[in-house]
Amino acid sequence: LADILSRREGTLSTWQADAGSYVMEDYNCPFRAVVDAEPELCQWHTRLLSTVLSADVHEESCIAAGASCCRHRVTQRA
Repeated sequence: LADILSRREGTLSTWQADAGSYVMEDYNCPFRAVVDAEPELCQWHTRLLSTVLSADVHEESCIAAGASCCRHRVTQRA
């Protein structure tokens, strides 16, 4: 997924295994131009990732909230 986002959307993303889950970090938000006016885009993006990956996805940090990256923790559904 990180590779697809990088090639097609121009995002700078990493994906790594971490303690029984995966962490995906996006360093340039594709929604940055509008997220201040539409903050629900971050929640929508998290739900989209959950649906596409068929996994539980939790947002740990967000560029729109002042973090250096948008970080999502991805765990397999039970």
